[in-house]
Amino acid sequence: MGKLIAFLAFLCVLVSCSDNDPCDGFVPDVLTQFLFIELVDTNGNNLIENGTYSLNEIFTERNGDRFPAIIYTEEVDFIPANLHYNIEIGVVGNNGSNNLWSIDLSDDETDTLRMDLSIASQDCNGTFYQINEIVYNNQTLPVQDLGENRFKIQVVK
Repeated sequence: MGKLIAFLAFLCVLVSCSDNDPCDGFVPDVLTQFLFIELVDTNGNNLIENGTYSLNEIFTERNGDRFPAIIYTEEVDFIPANLHYNIEIGVVGNNGSNNLWSIDLSDDETDTLRMDLSIASQDCNGTFYQINEIVYNNQTLPVQDLGENRFKIQVVK
């Protein structure tokens, strides 16, 4: 995961500052906003926490780059308990709805997520997006704004 964070930091610096940029010398936030995906059954039970989906088998993919999913457990105290056993992805992309993610839940189950975004602001601290719509497996889902640049959707499987 350290390589992923270093890569994202490098990428952010590479695309956000030019030779005459007032941000020169500043280190912007790597990712400024996060979307948490909670997978639940019809009774509201978290399907990662109860072992239906294995932490070690879940991967996320965007633009051909595949990474182990970021999922916090109760062992992590800097993330609120209501976000434990949720899949975390960065709210990042381009204006519009071409921001596609694949979420591999197992070897034989892959979900899709499409984020429709617009840039709300962009400065030395990073890019902040307005989430216009989230479509998960062809179903538009409501997005909960949790504050602190964290958002959440709940997917009933």
